[in-house]
Amino acid sequence: SLYGFAYETVTVVSMVAFFLLMFLSSLFFGSQKVVTRFYQSLVLVFGIIFLFQASRFLFGADFLSFGNLFTSNVSNLVGKWNDLGIFAGMITVLSLITLETLTLSRMSKIFLYSVLGLSLLALAVVNFLIVWVVVGALALILFIYNFSFIHPVKQNQNSVASLFLTPSFVVVAVSLIFFIGSSAIGVFVSEKLNISQVEVRPAWSATGIVLKETIKDRPLLGSGPNRFNAEWLLNKPDVINNSIFWNTEFHSGIGLLPTFAVTTGVLGASALAVFLALLLYEGIRFLVFSPRPLIF
Repeated sequence: SLYGFAYETVTVVSMVAFFLLMFLSSLFFGSQKVVTRFYQSLVLVFGIIFLFQASRFLFGADFLSFGNLFTSNVSNLVGKWNDLGIFAGMITVLSLITLETLTLSRMSKIFLYSVLGLSLLALAVVNFLIVWVVVGALALILFIYNFSFIHPVKQNQNSVASLFLTPSFVVVAVSLIFFIGSSAIGVFVSEKLNISQVEVRPAWSATGIVLKETIKDRPLLGSGPNRFNAEWLLNKPDVINNSIFWNTEFHSGIGLLPTFAVTTGVLGASALAVFLALLLYEGIRFLVFSPRPLIF
């Protein structure tokens, strides 16, 4: 619970580190110049990761394996295969927000459109359905925001026709295509690129059972940080014992938030819910009451 194996995200040390990171970010990222440099560095990192992964697909899994550290063509610099999709989704959202809300120079637009295209390509290769849903939903919100607040100011353009050619609408359309045809597209991409990967995690129902039993015994503080696996072994559904995963250890549930509810109880889950609610409130207030887009 205190520090685990040094890579978990739900230990006491990790949560303290994340809190300090959030606090220090509020101090050091107070100017537009610093934030811009941070985003530029983030995009640079994505470019390196994209080139690394593309090279391994082109030249084989043995290329840039660094002494068998990366054993297959889905091994990457981020983590698991789906983690790469999540990172690409974040870059997609950041690029999209920048393109839609800031007044950009011609070169900046070309650069960000390129980044957006590469991140969508990476998303298409990974084809993680949840990421497509989140990216599509955020793009739709941004499209509605554009239509409601920014578009009325631009009366000199070709009205609604130009709005449907905006990056947010294109991303919504692409996300919808991959959401509808996720299975067929996934099979096609996997066959063409020889991708073989399986990521197993407890379902919503199984996570719910573990959560219910944990809260019943220890409602206030839960099982303790980073102790989901202990609760899983005690309370997993009986049907799991008749499957090939009967002796598989799961250190998290279907997602981070349900896992957090198991390990920190009602008190921790309530604190996280309040934090997320305040974050959402501040985000909506900024979108509604912020001044017009800045020049980048």
